[in-house]
Amino acid sequence: MVDYSRQSDGTVLERHPDRVIRQRPWSQGFDCAWAPDGAYPAWRPFVADIPLLGPDAAPLAECPEPYRVLYWEIPYYIRRLAEPYRGWQWLALEAMRQVEGFEEFLAQEAAARGPNFMLAVWSLAQAGGRAPAERIDLARRAMVTPRVRLLAALSGLPDFDSFCLRAVMAAPVRDVGGDFITDLVGLLAEPRARQALQSTPPPNHWDIRSLKRLPPWLLCHPLAVIVIREKVGPRTVSDALSQAVLGCFPEERQRIAQAMAMVTSWEQAASLLRRWDERLNRGKAFPPPPISGDRLLQPLRNPGELLAEGRAMMHCVGNAGYADHVFNGRLYIYRWLGAQRATVQLEPAASGGWRLTQILGAQNAPVSAETYAAVGALIARQSKPPGLLLETYIAGTLYHGYKQLAGKLKAGDTLTLRREPGNIYDKKALEVLGPGGVKLGYVPAAVNAGLSGRLEKGEQLSTRVIWIDPQCTWRIHISVAEPAARAA
Repeated sequence: MVDYSRQSDGTVLERHPDRVIRQRPWSQGFDCAWAPDGAYPAWRPFVADIPLLGPDAAPLAECPEPYRVLYWEIPYYIRRLAEPYRGWQWLALEAMRQVEGFEEFLAQEAAARGPNFMLAVWSLAQAGGRAPAERIDLARRAMVTPRVRLLAALSGLPDFDSFCLRAVMAAPVRDVGGDFITDLVGLLAEPRARQALQSTPPPNHWDIRSLKRLPPWLLCHPLAVIVIREKVGPRTVSDALSQAVLGCFPEERQRIAQAMAMVTSWEQAASLLRRWDERLNRGKAFPPPPISGDRLLQPLRNPGELLAEGRAMMHCVGNAGYADHVFNGRLYIYRWLGAQRATVQLEPAASGGWRLTQILGAQNAPVSAETYAAVGALIARQSKPPGLLLETYIAGTLYHGYKQLAGKLKAGDTLTLRREPGNIYDKKALEVLGPGGVKLGYVPAAVNAGLSGRLEKGEQLSTRVIWIDPQCTWRIHISVAEPAARAA
């Protein structure tokens, strides 16, 4: 509980359970401190690091009323100068009150350059955590020290130069901060990046991160303009760059770079990169598929087939990044030619073998429960490490007690299988019980026959959670195995 009060001299007291903050009014110096309270000292730095003033320089409505009154007492033209500094507005007000000439300095900035320089200074210096005397000294230094030298010293980045300063001053106000400047200087350390950013629209932090994903040999002015203009995004850039393109020979790099300099949109750039990926991977087969599949579940055996699948199904599986993941053994892609056409993704399972992680129809449409069960059953039969009898999902979780364990059940938890001979729909039905005997659902009917027979004979089976779908937390994948001693 926080209590705000205004004293007779205009001071605002902000009482917390463990501290008291004292803010004096503008006429008395505008200083702010921790007041003595218990173990706290009589003075500690304190800075309000949230916006205080709105676009009209009026105190924001969300400010507690005593503070609103205090800020209204500040002269209007002072508030107007402080308003562009967002979370650093309090520091701007303090410096104008405490540092001779700083008010005129901010007025010159507002008329000529905008707030970016002081935003960079306060952000890089982490001024909110500094003592009042340090903040005052920092404001004085900002008025007299060459800007490049000051920002290079505060950032600890010796490569910060006049080109970097121009980029900081042109950037959107909301992006100027320590992380933005660090990423900007890292990008501009590459000479080709400097050439590429000549006469481009001012990049924001999103653009800088996107451009950093491009290899230096691919950076050029037309591509930089496209990335900035279309706000392409770092993930999209990464998805378009395959390992085949990134690792190609110098003469191939030169040809790709020359072609990229002629594109006029990101769509053209991505299409060109896909064609180069096809050319570089032509005739190059994926590693052997982890399971053979059958006439309905067919492995995609090279990047060309993967691209064709993406085009046929109108989803992103044809992106260069998927082929890289297949080559690296992180996943494998199959086409499903059953009654409902689908694309199937497998990934290595924690229990060994491979598990179904995604199955989607055309345009990323979800598939029916019947299709999911049929694909899952086939994969479970063909992908079994030693001792593993079955890897499948739990059917019917939405209709049983999963809600009691939601958020508590995790990978590795032990489960119990129990016969349910009285089930009128399936005489071989197997219930899946979680911790405390909570019924989660059933082993799918399509794959329960062998397990049911083993339990009828009195065999003990080891069952555990191997995966919970992060997108659909009620979809739980389990493994059923022989006891460890017998499997060994």
